[in-house]
Amino acid sequence: MKFAFSTLGCPDWPIEKVAETARSLKYDGVEIRGIKRVLDLSKAPEFAADRIAATKKLFADTGVKVVSIDASASFCWPEPTKREEAVAEALRHIDIAQKMGAPFVRVFGGNVPEGDTVEKWAPTVAGDLKTLGAAAAKKGVTIILETHDSWRRSTEIMPVLKMVGMDSVRLLWDLAHPWTAGETMQESAEGFKGYVVHAHIKDHTADHKEALLGKGIIPLDEAFRALKRMKYAGYVSLEWEKMWHPEIEDPEIAFPQAIEYMRHLDAET
Repeated sequence: MKFAFSTLGCPDWPIEKVAETARSLKYDGVEIRGIKRVLDLSKAPEFAADRIAATKKLFADTGVKVVSIDASASFCWPEPTKREEAVAEALRHIDIAQKMGAPFVRVFGGNVPEGDTVEKWAPTVAGDLKTLGAAAAKKGVTIILETHDSWRRSTEIMPVLKMVGMDSVRLLWDLAHPWTAGETMQESAEGFKGYVVHAHIKDHTADHKEALLGKGIIPLDEAFRALKRMKYAGYVSLEWEKMWHPEIEDPEIAFPQAIEYMRHLDAET
């Protein structure tokens, strides 16, 4: 397998430190979810028109692949203007991904409004994803919908992807979220078969506190076995949520621990 980390785990690092740390720890790639706490990457100086070529060269020189450009966009908004803003944000990230040579742009389905159902919102989410999928296909990029929010289990998210019906819209399997929602790793793998192109790895305790990999309750060994049965050939990306949980271990501790753990798990499963 190939391994990456998300910049969510190092929210205060400059991009040079991100690339150099990935190189020194022998990660294969990096998933960019904000730089120095700027989450809308179209507003980050590192991806401005006059600097993006240098940013791309930085990663090329270190031999680290930029795996995904992560947007915050989600689509379960009753207000049409909010959905339009989400689509516009994702389109800006598609442009960045193309210029960086990154294959993926991550988006969310979003949280279904209280009292509504995923069945009601599935056509709306699928419609916005079709818009993004068409734009992404023209630029050689794939939109990846994360198992998150109201769309965690295969029974919830797969009907949306099948409504979309486009090769340029695929699945990001966050290994923890479907399992936390009550779906086994094997059930997820069977439900997601043929759609998974990227994966997130994380761990947490029984009371949902962030934990270093292998120190929590998520059955990560089962997850790796399920991925291998799928013949998964993509990246497994550490999502260490330091941005949202400043009390957890610093990236200087979490990133080396994670790459060692993932390599061991890869060898043992």
